[in-house]
Amino acid sequence: MEVRGEPVLSAAVTGYLPYQSEVFIVCTTIGDVVEGPGADGGPPISTPVWDKVRTSSDGADVGFVPDAWVKTGTAAPKAGAC
Repeated sequence: MEVRGEPVLSAAVTGYLPYQSEVFIVCTTIGDVVEGPGADGGPPISTPVWDKVRTSSDGADVGFVPDAWVKTGTAAPKAGAC
């Protein structure tokens, strides 16, 4: 999954996370709408929610990823606003 510096698809890619990487959501914000796979084989979802993430609970923030690709069990934001 591409990690971006801002929550828009035109932002620079600042890194990559392997498929099914565990991430910790720092905060959420609204950006470009992104389509992702539905939970448990359900229909695809589209959402403008993006998550600022880190790869360890006390690590540095790595950037923004579309929430549509983060398996949280809900389409609702899972953290406070950025």
